[in-house]
Amino acid sequence: MQQQIPHELAHVLLYRYVGENYKRLPIWLLEGIASLAELYPTPDYELALERAVEQSSLVPLSELCGPFSRDASQAFLSYAEASSFTRYLHASYGTSKLDLLIRTYADGVSCEGGALQVYGQSLAYLDARWQESVLGANLLGVALRATAPYLIILAIILAYPTAQLFSAKSKRETNDR
Repeated sequence: MQQQIPHELAHVLLYRYVGENYKRLPIWLLEGIASLAELYPTPDYELALERAVEQSSLVPLSELCGPFSRDASQAFLSYAEASSFTRYLHASYGTSKLDLLIRTYADGVSCEGGALQVYGQSLAYLDARWQESVLGANLLGVALRATAPYLIILAIILAYPTAQLFSAKSKRETNDR
Protein backbone atom coordinates (compact mmCIF):
# COMPACT_ATOMS: atom_id res chain seq x y z
CA MET A 1 0.00 0.00 0.00
CA GLN A 2 2.85 2.39 0.75
CA GLN A 3 4.06 1.87 -2.77
CA GLN A 4 0.95 1.49 -4.91
CA ILE A 5 -1.23 4.20 -3.35
CA PRO A 6 1.34 7.03 -3.73
CA HIS A 7 2.13 5.75 -7.24
CA GLU A 8 -1.50 5.88 -8.35
CA LEU A 9 -2.14 9.17 -6.57
CA ALA A 10 0.77 10.67 -8.47
CA HIS A 11 -0.95 9.66 -11.72
CA VAL A 12 -4.15 11.35 -10.55
CA LEU A 13 -2.36 14.52 -9.45
CA LEU A 14 -0.35 14.65 -12.66
CA TYR A 15 -3.59 14.34 -14.62
CA ARG A 16 -5.11 17.17 -12.60
CA TYR A 17 -1.98 19.26 -13.22
CA VAL A 18 -1.95 18.96 -17.03
CA GLY A 19 -5.58 18.01 -17.67
CA GLU A 20 -6.52 16.39 -20.95
CA ASN A 21 -2.94 16.85 -22.16
CA TYR A 22 -1.92 14.04 -19.78
CA LYS A 23 -2.06 11.59 -22.69
CA ARG A 24 0.59 13.64 -24.55
CA LEU A 25 3.26 12.85 -21.95
CA PRO A 26 5.64 9.98 -22.79
CA ILE A 27 4.86 6.81 -20.88
CA TRP A 28 8.37 6.73 -19.42
CA LEU A 29 7.74 10.13 -17.83
CA LEU A 30 4.26 9.25 -16.56
CA GLU A 31 5.54 6.12 -14.85
CA GLY A 32 8.78 7.77 -13.76
CA ILE A 33 6.94 10.63 -12.03
CA ALA A 34 4.61 8.14 -10.35
CA SER A 35 7.60 6.13 -9.11
CA LEU A 36 9.10 9.29 -7.59
CA ALA A 37 6.05 9.45 -5.32
CA GLU A 38 6.53 5.93 -3.97
CA LEU A 39 7.68 5.83 -0.37
CA TYR A 40 9.73 2.70 -1.04
CA PRO A 41 11.00 2.23 -4.60
CA THR A 42 10.74 -1.29 -5.99
CA PRO A 43 14.01 -2.99 -4.97
CA ASP A 44 13.82 -5.46 -7.85
CA TYR A 45 14.17 -2.59 -10.33
CA GLU A 46 17.88 -2.33 -9.55
CA LEU A 47 18.40 -6.03 -10.16
CA ALA A 48 16.49 -5.87 -13.45
CA LEU A 49 18.61 -2.92 -14.57
CA GLU A 50 21.86 -4.65 -13.57
CA ARG A 51 20.91 -7.74 -15.56
CA ALA A 52 19.88 -5.67 -18.56
CA VAL A 53 23.23 -3.85 -18.53
CA GLU A 54 25.12 -7.15 -18.28
CA GLN A 55 23.11 -8.59 -21.18
CA SER A 56 23.10 -5.34 -23.19
CA SER A 57 19.32 -5.52 -23.30
CA LEU A 58 18.25 -2.11 -22.03
CA VAL A 59 15.31 -0.67 -23.91
CA PRO A 60 16.22 2.64 -25.60
CA LEU A 61 14.29 5.49 -23.95
CA SER A 62 12.93 6.50 -27.34
CA GLU A 63 11.04 3.18 -27.39
CA LEU A 64 9.51 3.96 -23.99
CA CYS A 65 7.73 7.06 -25.26
CA GLY A 66 4.71 4.96 -26.18
CA PRO A 67 3.03 2.01 -24.50
CA PHE A 68 5.27 -0.48 -22.74
CA SER A 69 5.62 -4.02 -24.01
CA ARG A 70 2.94 -6.55 -23.13
CA ASP A 71 5.65 -9.06 -22.29
CA ALA A 72 5.82 -9.11 -18.47
CA SER A 73 9.61 -9.15 -18.12
CA GLN A 74 10.06 -6.47 -20.79
CA ALA A 75 7.35 -4.33 -19.18
CA PHE A 76 9.01 -4.70 -15.78
CA LEU A 77 12.32 -3.57 -17.26
CA SER A 78 10.54 -0.62 -18.90
CA TYR A 79 9.10 0.46 -15.54
CA ALA A 80 12.54 0.08 -13.95
CA GLU A 81 14.15 2.20 -16.65
CA ALA A 82 11.43 4.85 -16.46
CA SER A 83 11.83 5.08 -12.70
CA SER A 84 15.63 5.24 -12.75
CA PHE A 85 15.83 7.65 -15.69
CA THR A 86 13.30 10.05 -14.16
CA ARG A 87 15.14 9.94 -10.83
CA TYR A 88 18.34 10.71 -12.74
CA LEU A 89 16.76 13.72 -14.45
CA HIS A 90 15.37 14.94 -11.14
CA ALA A 91 18.69 14.53 -9.32
CA SER A 92 20.78 16.00 -12.15
CA TYR A 93 18.62 18.91 -13.28
CA GLY A 94 16.18 19.55 -10.45
CA THR A 95 12.46 19.81 -9.93
CA SER A 96 11.98 22.96 -12.00
CA LYS A 97 13.44 21.33 -15.14
CA LEU A 98 11.30 18.24 -14.60
CA ASP A 99 8.24 20.47 -14.23
CA LEU A 100 9.19 22.31 -17.42
CA LEU A 101 9.57 18.96 -19.18
CA ILE A 102 6.08 17.93 -18.08
CA ARG A 103 4.58 21.21 -19.30
CA THR A 104 6.52 21.04 -22.58
CA TYR A 105 5.23 17.55 -23.34
CA ALA A 106 1.73 18.60 -22.27
CA ASP A 107 1.92 21.38 -24.87
CA GLY A 108 2.28 18.68 -27.52
CA VAL A 109 6.02 18.64 -28.17
CA SER A 110 7.30 15.26 -29.41
CA CYS A 111 9.14 12.87 -27.13
CA GLU A 112 12.51 13.79 -28.66
CA GLY A 113 11.59 17.46 -29.01
CA GLY A 114 10.79 17.83 -25.31
CA ALA A 115 14.24 16.64 -24.26
CA LEU A 116 15.90 18.95 -26.78
CA GLN A 117 13.81 21.94 -25.78
CA VAL A 118 14.17 21.55 -22.02
CA TYR A 119 17.64 20.05 -21.62
CA GLY A 120 19.24 21.14 -24.87
CA GLN A 121 20.25 17.53 -25.52
CA SER A 122 18.74 14.65 -27.43
CA LEU A 123 16.87 11.92 -25.61
CA ALA A 124 19.49 9.44 -26.83
CA TYR A 125 22.26 11.56 -25.30
CA LEU A 126 20.41 11.85 -21.98
CA ASP A 127 19.77 8.12 -22.11
CA ALA A 128 23.49 7.42 -22.60
CA ARG A 129 24.48 9.80 -19.78
CA TRP A 130 21.98 8.10 -17.45
CA GLN A 131 23.28 4.65 -18.37
CA GLU A 132 26.86 5.74 -17.76
CA SER A 133 26.40 7.67 -14.54
CA VAL A 134 23.70 5.59 -12.84
CA LEU A 135 24.11 2.12 -14.30
CA GLY A 136 27.85 2.14 -14.99
CA ALA A 137 27.29 1.19 -18.63
CA ASN A 138 29.81 2.19 -21.32
CA LEU A 139 32.66 2.91 -18.94
CA LEU A 140 34.92 3.62 -21.92
CA GLY A 141 32.67 6.55 -22.87
CA VAL A 142 32.82 7.87 -19.31
CA ALA A 143 36.61 7.53 -19.24
CA LEU A 144 37.00 9.28 -22.59
CA ARG A 145 34.80 12.18 -21.51
CA ALA A 146 36.72 12.50 -18.25
CA THR A 147 40.12 12.54 -19.96
CA ALA A 148 39.10 14.48 -23.10
CA PRO A 149 40.25 17.90 -21.78
CA TYR A 150 43.68 16.49 -20.96
CA LEU A 151 43.95 14.76 -24.34
CA ILE A 152 43.07 18.02 -26.09
CA ILE A 153 45.72 19.92 -24.12
CA LEU A 154 48.27 17.20 -24.95
CA ALA A 155 47.37 17.39 -28.64
CA ILE A 156 47.76 21.17 -28.61
CA ILE A 157 51.13 20.94 -26.86
CA LEU A 158 52.38 18.34 -29.33
CA ALA A 159 50.94 20.04 -32.40
CA TYR A 160 53.42 22.92 -32.54
CA PRO A 161 56.64 20.87 -32.27
CA THR A 162 55.25 18.34 -34.75
CA ALA A 163 54.39 21.10 -37.22
CA GLN A 164 57.89 22.58 -36.80
CA LEU A 165 59.46 19.18 -37.42
CA PHE A 166 57.50 18.63 -40.64
CA SER A 167 58.24 22.18 -41.76
CA ALA A 168 61.98 21.71 -41.27
CA LYS A 169 61.89 18.36 -43.06
CA SER A 170 60.00 19.89 -45.98
CA LYS A 171 62.57 22.73 -46.25
CA ARG A 172 65.46 20.24 -46.28
CA GLU A 173 63.86 18.19 -49.03
CA THR A 174 63.30 21.37 -51.08
CA ASN A 175 66.94 22.43 -50.60
CA ASP A 176 68.24 18.95 -51.55
CA ARG A 177 66.54 19.13 -54.96
